[in-house]
Amino acid sequence: MDHSLETLTKPVKPKADQKALTTFFQPTAGTKRKRKTDQPASQDFAVPPSVQTSTETVKWLRAGTLLIGQFGSPEARPKVAGFDLDHTLIRVQGNHTFAKHADDWQFVYKCVPRRLRELHDSGYKVVIFTNQGGLRRSFDKGNHKAFNKYRIFSEKIEKVAKAIQVPFQLLAATDYDLYRKPRGAMWRFFEQYLNNRVILDLGSSYYVGDAAGRPGDWQSGKPKDFSDTDRKFSVNLNIKFFTPEEYFLDEPAAPFSYGDFVPHTFPLSETDQKDTTKQIVKPADSTELVLLVGCPASGKTTLVKNIFIPAGYVHINQDTLKTRTKCLAVCREALTKRQSVVVDNTNADRTTRKFYLSLAQELGYPARCIHLQTNRAVAEHNNWYRAHSSLDQDEFIVRNALPDHPDLPKVSYPHIIPTIAYNTYNSRFETPSTDEGFTEVLQVPFTLDTAWWQGNGDVDKQLAKWRQWYL
Repeated sequence: MDHSLETLTKPVKPKADQKALTTFFQPTAGTKRKRKTDQPASQDFAVPPSVQTSTETVKWLRAGTLLIGQFGSPEARPKVAGFDLDHTLIRVQGNHTFAKHADDWQFVYKCVPRRLRELHDSGYKVVIFTNQGGLRRSFDKGNHKAFNKYRIFSEKIEKVAKAIQVPFQLLAATDYDLYRKPRGAMWRFFEQYLNNRVILDLGSSYYVGDAAGRPGDWQSGKPKDFSDTDRKFSVNLNIKFFTPEEYFLDEPAAPFSYGDFVPHTFPLSETDQKDTTKQIVKPADSTELVLLVGCPASGKTTLVKNIFIPAGYVHINQDTLKTRTKCLAVCREALTKRQSVVVDNTNADRTTRKFYLSLAQELGYPARCIHLQTNRAVAEHNNWYRAHSSLDQDEFIVRNALPDHPDLPKVSYPHIIPTIAYNTYNSRFETPSTDEGFTEVLQVPFTLDTAWWQGNGDVDKQLAKWRQWYL
């Protein structure tokens, strides 16, 4: 279903009329502004000027959870200079975290306005991509305290825009969905709806942000970066990345780390699935109980669907059956019929596992344990991939903006498992052992296997989605 910007957005302020909406983001030829006198680059913070030099205002629209602002009339251009906002272009006037009022900001470096003007004059389009989760519930005018956050933010951007004097667009992710960096739907929205569908020159485009994964003391006395999402965002988009220090001050690149897990370089499995099946599955003429142990999204259900179900095992899952009592009843029924069973739950502790082990012992069948040793970073990545693997960014954009559209069929997608579920699993976890009554405890490492996606659409497309950063 094809949609225009006008059908996906609504004005934040009720006074915007339909004529304003239809011309809201139309690119214009524009004339280049006369360059202001350059300020020297400096590490000193720059307080915003008290005298405004323009009567233009920032126009605001919302597309679902995406807040969009535009200052001036930016032309549609193939080269994009993308920037984070906080601690990249501006920061608060003090050591507190959030702006207290609309004037509580200053440029991070005095050279910021000059550099942005140079970019605009040299053919780049300036676009700000920023996570603003604090605005999540700020558009309800009936909630004064919440709406005040939006008011402060929008008025602050108005003042920043007039100080910069460069046409730009701003996209703010106000929720924890596919718009939020490092996920790439903000860029996709810009590409599809805010740049006249001009083909982007990714080789010349880049993104500048302070969430770069730098360790503590990357520069003498500097703290560890709070995140690495800006760097990951640029990797997802396949564009160059710079920190503010590298970009505005020409400092050399600092060391950084993604941690132990990097999806875009994670190796593909070299083991054939048939070999894995031989190692894990018992002969068809033997009956057994297999208990899987692993944190949420560690690959348990994928293992069951690809290995155990084709081998004839009965699949038992508490998310489906709802209660442990029901799981045990189905397990008893299957074993009584001499059908092998695989229990696909987290089974983190000995107490939980004992319910199933006792049943197997009562009925006289052996029980094995398969412990999936997927680390938390991989599992949480799988969690986000699983929830969005069947939803491409274009569909997300439309559904996010038009959740109740009559022409869009209702679709339910897997929910995101909350972080607390991983904390709970870790707090309960007890390493499985043969001392509990298992005949074998098999340790299975996580592997990336394209066989997962056979018969489920475009394998290359799904692999590319898995290799994106989500967190």
